[in-house]
Amino acid sequence: MASGAFTFKHELEVVFPTARQAETVANSLAVDDDLRLERSRRYFSANDVVLTVRTEATSLKFLRVSVDSMMELVVLAMNTVDAFWPGRPNPMNGDKRQ
Repeated sequence: MASGAFTFKHELEVVFPTARQAETVANSLAVDDDLRLERSRRYFSANDVVLTVRTEATSLKFLRVSVDSMMELVVLAMNTVDAFWPGRPNPMNGDKRQ
């Protein structure tokens, strides 16, 4: 393997209720680059209701670390969308969740 080649790859697809939610999450996550761009990179895109996250790395170890970090961010974004998207119950306004 050539040094610096992004040989190891992972792709994740997450389906959202609406295309706007998928695009919002993709745009929110795309602003944060990996800490070591020479070792791993992430690409976010939204196509209709599907968020696609592609991760590439120079080693399996860096792929695992990058995917783990990315999964935490995706889960956080999904929970945020679920809690604060318009039309959802808002506990801060006295609404109760079902």
